[in-house]
Amino acid sequence: MNDDAHDPHAAWRTWHEHRVATVSAPHGPLALTGTLWLADCPDGRIPAAPGNWRAVGDATELSATPSDGIALDGKPFAGEAILAADEVRPRGPDLGGEPGFVHAGERRLKDALATGN
Repeated sequence: MNDDAHDPHAAWRTWHEHRVATVSAPHGPLALTGTLWLADCPDGRIPAAPGNWRAVGDATELSATPSDGIALDGKPFAGEAILAADEVRPRGPDLGGEPGFVHAGERRLKDALATGN
């Protein structure tokens, strides 16, 4: 049995170290650099984010051209993709529709569904 189970201070230190590592990870909550609302960008252009964006139900559609410099799973991406909470599915017959991650340079672009008031 782990000694932390008998020492609440040690257990807390272990939890705290894990928490600090998690939130300060490259894509952890502290890495968030902006929260932008699609309703504030009716033309589909979000400041500091390449491509065109629009709401589609509970997800977001991204349309990108090669000049946007967007990558999907590390490979250059041009076309349309649907971003839903924690996943991206590219559109098109040759793209497979597998979940992936969208990057613009070092930034990871992510969709989050806002709920409530």
